[in-house]
Amino acid sequence: MTRVSENSSKHSIDFAIGKTKQKLEDLQMRGANMKNIQKPSDDPIGNTEVLFLKSRKSDNDQFLKNSAYAKTQLEFTENALADLEDILLNAKEIAIAQASGVYNEDIRRNVAEEISQLRLQALSIANRRLGNRYIFSGHKTLNKAFDEKGNYLGDDGKITVEIAKDYFIPVNLNGLEVFYGGIDANETLFDPASFGKKKVQESEQIDQVDSVERSLASQKTENEPEYDFRPYEERYELQERMYPGKGKANMFSDLKSFENALATNNPDLVQDLLEKLDDYYNYLVKMRTKIGSLYNSVSTSQSQLDRDIISQEAYRSRIEDADVAELFTDINKQQTVLNATYRTSSKLLNNRLIDFLR
Repeated sequence: MTRVSENSSKHSIDFAIGKTKQKLEDLQMRGANMKNIQKPSDDPIGNTEVLFLKSRKSDNDQFLKNSAYAKTQLEFTENALADLEDILLNAKEIAIAQASGVYNEDIRRNVAEEISQLRLQALSIANRRLGNRYIFSGHKTLNKAFDEKGNYLGDDGKITVEIAKDYFIPVNLNGLEVFYGGIDANETLFDPASFGKKKVQESEQIDQVDSVERSLASQKTENEPEYDFRPYEERYELQERMYPGKGKANMFSDLKSFENALATNNPDLVQDLLEKLDDYYNYLVKMRTKIGSLYNSVSTSQSQLDRDIISQEAYRSRIEDADVAELFTDINKQQTVLNATYRTSSKLLNNRLIDFLR
């Protein structure tokens, strides 16, 4: 017959009590935070899934923030384009009226001041800021887009944001797109290869333009007017040849030409510029359409992200969150086991000498 020593019995009882108490403490901890997984060893595969889902949720939250910024930028840009359309509508109405022979030189001279104000309003819109950033400066958002003479100071950069995994959209229009009507909005807005790409000018072309400009300046006489009243095609032929896409139109110079045509009583030039104003207006409508499609893309992406977040949270909850009914049933069961262990242990440890002599 093998006898069990008191020391061995004591160690066995301590182990049983400790193990039961540890299980109860684990269950109570799960009840405190309602999580099934307290440490990776509880469920290695489930813990990996939970970490992945948390990382994806963090990404989606950032995508939603990016989408909110994109919508704000697009809305602000669309409002600016709408204001420019109003200016061009006013200019067109004036051009239609003043191109006829009804009005005399004095009236046209007075109306020229109104065109001057419209040009200054357009220049103000061109230098609008969202916060401290100029919306039409390309990548140079901290610099003014245009100077007082209407010269573009920014670049042709596209600002893109990631509104979903590996899905980038442009959220800005640079000044070349908006105020130089010769650039194709389809290419600049939707060609991913053009986003942020700078068009490098050859040094020979720059030198050629400088030399031509110096030559033209040397040929001016004192009585020559400040602004060039040549036909539109001749006026921009050189610039278009040297800088393709940038010389086809310039809203500020044409508005200035319109002002001077009125001031010098030149209805023929007013009639010629009317076609340009139509082109600008139609071009802005096209740009607003593209902005609207981008805005709708952002809204669709936001809806998809919201649905994705909800489904991922439900999946994560099934893995990580504890079942309340099952958890508290296990706690009560483990508490009963612990009490039974205490009672059994007390009987074994409180034996008297007479109990061993029986």
